[in-house]
Amino acid sequence: MSNATLHRVPIFRLLLVEDDLGRVADFKKWLPRYVRLVIAASAGQAMGILERDHGSVYAGVLLDYDLYLQALTEVDRHFNGGHVVEAMIEHMKPCDVLIHSMNATGGGLMETRLSGGGFPVRRVPFADLNEEKFLAWLAEVRQEFLEEHGA
Repeated sequence: MSNATLHRVPIFRLLLVEDDLGRVADFKKWLPRYVRLVIAASAGQAMGILERDHGSVYAGVLLDYDLYLQALTEVDRHFNGGHVVEAMIEHMKPCDVLIHSMNATGGGLMETRLSGGGFPVRRVPFADLNEEKFLAWLAEVRQEFLEEHGA
């Protein structure tokens, strides 16, 4: 086995929890090629992904609070980002989180809960987020990821 194979850096993945297709398009447009984006369009879908992908699969999470636009079931309509946060705390090792929700109350609740669970959190409402701010956050996340994985 070669040294390159032994010291291979894991794939750099972000989980985007967002139900607004316009926002999803913006994030995709801003992403560098080295990022693999996994998209959850509803809270229920996000919770399922987190349960399936135990551990430290994601370098970071992009998180919205109001997640009803693409709810897949009637039950899913009653879930929000707060439910996703509880699934993150239960199923993930702490990773960087960017809360981009425009819901001030919900965003604050998620920030408080995640910070208390050991997750480094940055909160930037989507109306204030742009490519430059997003890429600055992403550069920090990537640096931590590379240091953690010895690259």
